[in-house]
Amino acid sequence: MGTTAVTTLEQFLTLPDDGCRHELDEGALVVSPPSSANHGDLSAQIVYLLRIALKHHKEFRVMSESGFVLDEDPYTVRAPDVSVCRRDRTRKRKDSPYLSGAPEIAVDVLSPSDTASRIRKKLRQYLNAGAVYVWLVDGENREVEVHEAGQRPLVLTEKDTLTVPKLLPELAIAVAEIFADVET
Repeated sequence: MGTTAVTTLEQFLTLPDDGCRHELDEGALVVSPPSSANHGDLSAQIVYLLRIALKHHKEFRVMSESGFVLDEDPYTVRAPDVSVCRRDRTRKRKDSPYLSGAPEIAVDVLSPSDTASRIRKKLRQYLNAGAVYVWLVDGENREVEVHEAGQRPLVLTEKDTLTVPKLLPELAIAVAEIFADVET
């Protein structure tokens, strides 16, 4: 994973499609290799579970690897593995194909290439840009770490249930379901 200075959103938008994930971290280009099969399985399972859970809540949209402009000075564009966003906020920006601000729920599935400092920085960026919840999914340890602004992180295991009381008090997803049928 490398970083290169990119000073404008226009430069970022002209990058070639090379099969890698590109994000802007405070003006620095971050290039990540394609996800592993296990990472993709976990992301797909989370999308599936969230779509089922939100089936009757049409005000929310579940997305995968969509870009969000979290800051404009310097530009920070992040693409969580999975995101949940209020549908009325999912209109693209006029000057880019990305959405403004953070999703209500940003979900990142941890990869072997992730470092603790990089993850902490992304967490801060999501929360500072307005995310209500950030979930870090650790496939290796089969845990989900839930972050909420101003709160201590909550580590959930397969015995626990994920909830989002500030958005939908009735939503509940068994953590075990995230890891069911997924080889980790």
